[in-house]
Amino acid sequence: MRYGRIGLGALVAVLSGLLIPMALGVAGQQARTRIDSAARTVQGEPVGDVLVNGQVVIRLRSAVGSLSPGERARIVADRLRRLDTEGRLRPETVDVGTVDGTALLLVDGVSVTMVDSRAARAQNTTPLRLATDWRTNLRAALAGERVGGERQTQSQVGQKLVPIISVGSGLRVGAALVAGERDRLDNTRAVAMLETDYRDAVRARLLVPISTSSGLRDLDRVPGVAVIGVADIEL
Repeated sequence: MRYGRIGLGALVAVLSGLLIPMALGVAGQQARTRIDSAARTVQGEPVGDVLVNGQVVIRLRSAVGSLSPGERARIVADRLRRLDTEGRLRPETVDVGTVDGTALLLVDGVSVTMVDSRAARAQNTTPLRLATDWRTNLRAALAGERVGGERQTQSQVGQKLVPIISVGSGLRVGAALVAGERDRLDNTRAVAMLETDYRDAVRARLLVPISTSSGLRDLDRVPGVAVIGVADIEL
């Protein structure tokens, strides 16, 4: 049996047909989400915007230490890019949380930025509500939806009291008021209290809503539910 010879031009054409789509596929994976930051002036005040796929999802209005709002926005954008590169930035991984009363925007359990009372007052809201708004914006932008849709109605959200359980001892050490979407709130049975070093500066107590009131060996965190108040914690 005789085989015909493949010319150099034909070989190049075949390889190009295979390699070019592969290269385009890899490039598409590396740039799945466009994340930018911008320093702007709004009503005479400096602000820092974080943009995802061309939409503003976070607007920072206050400085922290020596960092201006624009510089803070750049840091937040860098964190989101890193998480996106690691494959961790998805609509379902965006959440809110609290550490010692400070509201946080989280991605896959990693703090992206905090929301202090000053920033919330600048936008006539509470820190937790502002963090929730940012979560909604980021989820929408990642899902390819328009940012700025209607807020959830009051009937879709709620609050309830649950016990606080120390992860170290397994004992009930108080009660926590949690808030969130009603379907997720119904699945919240307790709040786990963990102690950790926060930024190597202070000893922080983390309060994590969980779906069980026993068996703390494997914590099952409930996303979309935040702790908004505590009572009678025994330290």
